Amino acid sequence: MNLKLFQQYLGKRNNKASTINAYLFVVNRFVMDNHNHINYGFNEISNYLGRYIQSKTKRPSMNLIQAGIKQFYLYLYEEGLIEHYPCRNLYIKTKRIPVNPELLFTQKELQLLLNRHERYKALANRNNAIISFLIHQALSVGQVCNLRLRDINMEECKATIRNLGIGKRRILPLKPSQVLILEKYLRQMKFLGELHSKSPLFLSSTGGPISSDSIHYLISTFKPMFPDRNLNPKTIRKSVLANWLNDFNLPVEDVQYLAGHKQPTSTLKYKLPNISESVRMVNLYFPGGDG
Repeated sequence: MNLKLFQQYLGKRNNKASTINAYLFVVNRFVMDNHNHINYGFNEISNYLGRYIQSKTKRPSMNLIQAGIKQFYLYLYEEGLIEHYPCRNLYIKTKRIPVNPELLFTQKELQLLLNRHERYKALANRNNAIISFLIHQALSVGQVCNLRLRDINMEECKATIRNLGIGKRRILPLKPSQVLILEKYLRQMKFLGELHSKSPLFLSSTGGPISSDSIHYLISTFKPMFPDRNLNPKTIRKSVLANWLNDFNLPVEDVQYLAGHKQPTSTLKYKLPNISESVRMVNLYFPGGDG
């Protein structure tokens, strides 16, 4: 199968060049190993992934394999090349890496991202609006790129976050300060040209939909504020989820919904050990220890 059209499909969905190349590598191997892939259902695909896990050869991560194959079958389904999408409930559980609290940022530190003086005034409102969704709703880059004007309800101060194949569709509240930022940005957009409900919420400097690469670049410009730490959209999201659970003490089920996690185990990995409680219990049962 010629994967050129699949490559174009991935490009239209605002995937980074590195992600597109990784998916193409995965899918090319899958197609070569499975000549009848066009007729595969859930069982055949899950069996392939199972064999892949058991193989001893050097391989990409299972998360990448799953994501690439899912995107490939979504492409086949949306193009009418297959009648049913076979990967809807496909999920191979992999070992989760615990969150390292030393890599996280406090909410106060994240708030500093909104206080920087912007070099390009024309982009200031857009950039602040993008950052607000990262630090207030913990959106992924893909979810930010996927936002449309129709997803923002300014009257009710809510945003609809649509399913991208992973995670759940959800409606999230907007912060009052965030509403003010969005009002400024939306006024600027209306001034620049005619808009409709399906228009992307965030546009590039050339007027097209903003790309994930542009958002990654935007966040990279803040790295001098934290020179010894790894600031990127993923660590921002992880930090916000950890802050919700550990600093704001939100219930796990609430954070699971806000994050769009399908499983509570995905949320619980952001729950950090309560050091002060551990110290209290040690002092209670083992009093008189070394000072």
